[in-house]
Amino acid sequence: MAGLRLIVAASLLVGALCLTNLEQYNIDKDTITVSGLSAGGAFATQFHVIYSTEIMGAAIFAGVVYYCALGTLSEALLCMSSPSFESMALIYSDTNS
Repeated sequence: MAGLRLIVAASLLVGALCLTNLEQYNIDKDTITVSGLSAGGAFATQFHVIYSTEIMGAAIFAGVVYYCALGTLSEALLCMSSPSFESMALIYSDTNS
């Protein structure tokens, strides 16, 4: 699990560095979007929530809901196989805090 957290953290750090260096390529930061399919959708969801003030929007296809794993592998597997069991109130609460 620690390895997965390290990979996610490194990916988000790379994303943050990319967002900060866009001006040198004459890219308008207000037009950036993120998208993903399946596991890429899960990443796009995380990226969108974390950088929501810096990107325009997200398109997620067949991805999981933000925070549905609740930080554990067992919850992640449950979320992917039976998303209807997830507590949306808990997810909304965490996202808004």
